[in-house]
Amino acid sequence: MQGFASQQLVGREMEVQSVLADLRSAQLSGALLVAEAGMGKSALANVVVRELEHEMPVFRIHASSALTGIPFGALAPLLPVLSAEDTDSPLAVMRALLGRVRPTAERSTDVAPLLVVDDAHALDEASADLLSQLMASGRVRMLVLTRSITEIPAGIPAQVWSGAISRHQLQPLTESQVHDLCTQVLGGPVLSTSSAELAMRSGGNPMFVLALVAETRRTGVLTERHGV
Repeated sequence: MQGFASQQLVGREMEVQSVLADLRSAQLSGALLVAEAGMGKSALANVVVRELEHEMPVFRIHASSALTGIPFGALAPLLPVLSAEDTDSPLAVMRALLGRVRPTAERSTDVAPLLVVDDAHALDEASADLLSQLMASGRVRMLVLTRSITEIPAGIPAQVWSGAISRHQLQPLTESQVHDLCTQVLGGPVLSTSSAELAMRSGGNPMFVLALVAETRRTGVLTERHGV
């Protein structure tokens, strides 16, 4: 059984189009996607990135709780080797980051790069403040993925409250959408009573649906009979 990110996205068509519209909007600086673990934030972001990567440069930032206490730790993969003095200077770090995501030849264009920030609730404060400033200045766009907006350092939520960033809350899949996901994963017709049970037990969380399908297939609780 492969993971949800490897499956075709199910039940998120409206959310994908809404996020795409906001990231293309001249009136907005980005979009915030909020959902608990397993709801498909990363899968949705992957679809959005595939659609936009031919329109704008895309860079990924993966925040981690292991780096939360390290200033600019989340941005390290996008930064050149900096001196100790430069790492203590937000301005020097900003220049270095812009040099990576907006090379000199591209700074005169109107297309701002898109920064996709995964697990933004684990951002260190220095990275969050710098990203917020760059977004407010219009030099970058951002797609921010988080479990909770209240856990992100203050700079980015302030952009949401001001209306500079749109906010999208992923809801659990409906019973019908869980049925479609089960049909896709199992490669054939599925009894509606079976998918309804999986929907109820998973709470509509796609990751839990996949885990339950894999486990019930392994134990023989979910079986195939006459092609169903």
